[in-house]
Amino acid sequence: MPSASKNKLYLLLEEMLENNDSDEKLKLLLSQFDASDFMKYPILFDLICHGKVNLLHYLYEIKIPFTYKDESNATVLHAASAISGNLDIVKFLFENNIFTNINACTDENETPFILAIMYEKKDILDYFLKKATPDLSIKTVYGNTAFSLAEKTGNLSIINLLNKTITKD
Repeated sequence: MPSASKNKLYLLLEEMLENNDSDEKLKLLLSQFDASDFMKYPILFDLICHGKVNLLHYLYEIKIPFTYKDESNATVLHAASAISGNLDIVKFLFENNIFTNINACTDENETPFILAIMYEKKDILDYFLKKATPDLSIKTVYGNTAFSLAEKTGNLSIINLLNKTITKD
């Protein structure tokens, strides 16, 4: 169970990220966490959502585990593929072979590939298609496939990209 002091430290981290404090200040704060804290708190997800790729590099270099999963079973790749949709972070994860399974499912059967479609992250989808093979048969718990979700977005570039993927196979 997380301690009260670590909870306060984590809340301070969230505040500093919201205030867009410098990477150097954030690095000093991050150094106060133990490696096990990165399994208890969504620190990595917060850094991903704020596009802090330099801090992710730093944490990787000091051997912080990137194995945190949230309550829905989402990995760091899910986080990097969704709302924040940061291609540099996705590339960092792939270059370092950190959770690169684009077909890994959350509890709602959402994959990083599906999330990139839902949030219309075409650059990430392009990258995924160069680096891995999406399982286009995966359906979310709501019965949506990659194609049906692309159609729901109405984003023609993503729909065309998926159609090209099918014709390649």
